[in-house]
Amino acid sequence: MRKKVKYFIGFLILFLCSACTEYFEVLDRVSIDYELLRPDVIDTDDKLVVLNIAVDSSEFSHMYTYYNEEIEIYGTLSVFRNKALIFSSENARFKVKGRASRAYPLKSLGIRFEKPECNRSRSIIRPQSINDLHNIDLIQSLRLRNSGNDFMSDRNATLIKDISYTRLAVEANLNIDLMYSEQAVVFLNNSFLGLMNLRTESTARAIAHKYKVNPDDITLAKVTLAEVEVQNGNYDRVMSLLQAIENKNLNFLYSQIDIDNFIDYVVYNTYIANTDWPHNNIKFFATDTSKFRFFMFDLDYANYSHHNRTPLQILERVTKNPITDLFLLFYEDESFRKLFYQRFAELLESEKINQQHFQIIVERHYENIKAYMPYHIAKYQHPPTLAEWYKNVALLQTYFAKREQYIKKIVLK
Repeated sequence: MRKKVKYFIGFLILFLCSACTEYFEVLDRVSIDYELLRPDVIDTDDKLVVLNIAVDSSEFSHMYTYYNEEIEIYGTLSVFRNKALIFSSENARFKVKGRASRAYPLKSLGIRFEKPECNRSRSIIRPQSINDLHNIDLIQSLRLRNSGNDFMSDRNATLIKDISYTRLAVEANLNIDLMYSEQAVVFLNNSFLGLMNLRTESTARAIAHKYKVNPDDITLAKVTLAEVEVQNGNYDRVMSLLQAIENKNLNFLYSQIDIDNFIDYVVYNTYIANTDWPHNNIKFFATDTSKFRFFMFDLDYANYSHHNRTPLQILERVTKNPITDLFLLFYEDESFRKLFYQRFAELLESEKINQQHFQIIVERHYENIKAYMPYHIAKYQHPPTLAEWYKNVALLQTYFAKREQYIKKIVLK
């Protein structure tokens, strides 16, 4: 194992050296002018979707300036693939989304259509694959995400961390609910806006479409900084669940929680050292009277630090929250504890979530956008240089290798 790690680190050094060489060559040969790009003429070779948002410029500027006021504007969304227009909606609504990332120069945008649009042929969004449990034939809302904490350079910005960690979970076919993403080149009124991730949403309506049920049958709650908000459905049912956690009513919780989903959800988040969780970025939902399932999202803070923390330390290092309390309550039960470690070991030994697989995914996402990163950097200086971006992509893989090595020592001992 030690030889493999040394070989991998050596490969990364070579990768960085060649990347920096490429960077200087680009500077010598090309004057980057992102204003010359146009959505209907750039050829992404089917690696990226191209979107153009056509809106009133003054309305968009007002929405962007007063991003905390929940302003929504109407416009047209056009989707291009290989220079061909394949979808257009003249009644799309746009809104600044996100929390801390709202203040960034490139903001995440929510997109909502007047009615559900057919995505059966995946004309609007085309993730490489989807989980066996899910369906994305109908789309009514999407998000253009700025990569959150992975956008700014002081967080080792790559613009591909969230989509890569999410893709790893999808390709492992984990029993987790999540959002599906695709990398995008985005334009505003035919002018380059930036590189973003186009992804499905986690609203009650989006979940209903995914499971082919009525949105009114979805009970959905969100936890943000340990505060619980019931977003849809049966408020009393969510309160009963939280009360059962406080009262340590284990029998009731077993009757209300999808245990297989919960185990995969905790295994994966602790494996990737997701430190913006479990006090934050939590959603759980139930369809009608079915058991509650957990929805994973926003992995841009994963494995940034705390590489040598056990799964339990990842859960316990934050403020009091319902996920940690729920897990520790189940963990007292020997049968649950056995299932948890069996599943963890099974996934680690299956190589579905190993470093080699992650490296393939990262390199794919890197290759997809590398031709357009000079334009993105020229506009936003985040990361500040192309060489910095190359370094950050290499670190993303190095940190994963370190985390995998440590967790295998803990779980497979």
